[in-house]
Amino acid sequence: MECPSVNAMPMTEQERRDRRNARKRMKRQKETPEDRSKRLRSEQERMASTSHQRNERRRSKRQSESNEQRAERLANMREHWSNISQQQNQRRQAQRHSETNEQRAQHRLDERERWTDRRQQQNERRQSRRRDENEDERDIRRSSDRLRSQNVRENAQTRKAFSERIKLLMKNAASALQVTNLDRTKQTNRRHKAPVCLVCDCFITGAHVGGLPCMTRGEILRRRNRLSVQKYEQDYRIRLKPSLKRDYEVPGFEGMLLSKRGIQTAPGKYAVCLNCKKSLNNDKANAGPPKFAIANGNAIGSFPTCIPC
Repeated sequence: MECPSVNAMPMTEQERRDRRNARKRMKRQKETPEDRSKRLRSEQERMASTSHQRNERRRSKRQSESNEQRAERLANMREHWSNISQQQNQRRQAQRHSETNEQRAQHRLDERERWTDRRQQQNERRQSRRRDENEDERDIRRSSDRLRSQNVRENAQTRKAFSERIKLLMKNAASALQVTNLDRTKQTNRRHKAPVCLVCDCFITGAHVGGLPCMTRGEILRRRNRLSVQKYEQDYRIRLKPSLKRDYEVPGFEGMLLSKRGIQTAPGKYAVCLNCKKSLNNDKANAGPPKFAIANGNAIGSFPTCIPC
């Protein structure tokens, strides 16, 4: 009785490579230490004999390639080595998850010994190179070492100064944000309002890390003659309407033209911009109101919510 014919699926190149590698691993598991050393020696000799020719072919091929081909080759190489490193990390993590505490401790000990041996070998090679170098090469090496050490110190100082600058800016930003906080107890940070000058009804801009510029109630009342309704009507020879007076009447400052949007920075202290504060602190006999003050001809009132027909 004949067996039914089966159409075998063709193998891909990756499957052939995996089978070949599996056979090679099985063969290497059965070899003796002498066979393994002999195989490694023969592979080193073969690679040494062919590496020069292979490098020459690769170098000549890279010299003739275009910029697009070079960019594509570098991208493929990065992707290839990224996949290899990712596979290695996955295998290493799987191995570490399956090992016991004793195996893990032994693995760490082996890693320390390996890196210690590697550093020792590097130091020996460095010392051997330094013994073989002449006076000029020694001077060049020492000058390069000094320059490298200086660059390391400068970079460390730059990083430190940069981090300190960032911390200062973050602190200033937090302080500037806290300036607009309506909760004067500093317990909450949810309601904020832009500070407005009590004298000129303008926004007070800037960080003001040391705190908003302000004046006490007594200092403002001592300048009543410069911010009063009577001074305004005397200078401009007009009579202000009662509705316009009410738009600029602040409790505690009756008879003065001040902004109702001005805020209290503390009990008895009101926010005043730097220009108005500087002008009000000028105690000359003929000093008038600040340039942009409401009492300096800027009493325009507020837009009505309802216009009567």
